[in-house]
Amino acid sequence: MRIIPILLVLSCFAAVDAQITSVEKRIVKAVDQRNNEAIELLKEVVNINSGTMNVDGVREVGMVFKRCVRVSN
Repeated sequence: MRIIPILLVLSCFAAVDAQITSVEKRIVKAVDQRNNEAIELLKEVVNINSGTMNVDGVREVGMVFKRCVRVSN
């Protein structure tokens, strides 16, 4: 349920829309556009069995994030 605090923070931006800069508005728009993608990534990583003693799972989580870094470069 950590999504709730994030949504609360983002809703605060909407409430003070007239007080934020154009750069801040672009940041909020970018976050909004990628929100579903971020939630899907979070679901994928959380569902990998990656406890401390599960080395294969930890590596798998690392590969997921490595894939994300490659895509963004």
